[in-house]
Amino acid sequence: MLQAREMEAFLRQFEPLRHVMVDPVSEIIDAPWLVKVHGDVSIYGQRHGFEAELDLREFGGQEDLIKLAEQLLKSFAAASRAVATQV
Repeated sequence: MLQAREMEAFLRQFEPLRHVMVDPVSEIIDAPWLVKVHGDVSIYGQRHGFEAELDLREFGGQEDLIKLAEQLLKSFAAASRAVATQV
């Protein structure tokens, strides 16, 4: 099974995700497969936080990690467009 630190290391390969963190959802419940991916990204010089809760058991391999990274990057691009229209 994929581990939180493995996911974190993979995601940190992508520039906007250099400081992403992958932590257990709860320190009380022993379920290391339930994680929170979180961090912040700079959009037009402003810091914007993001987070998502994931079940590592749903990730079958590197293809799934690539899809996750792509989806996060698409979300950042959409947020960038939204911020641009507010300025």
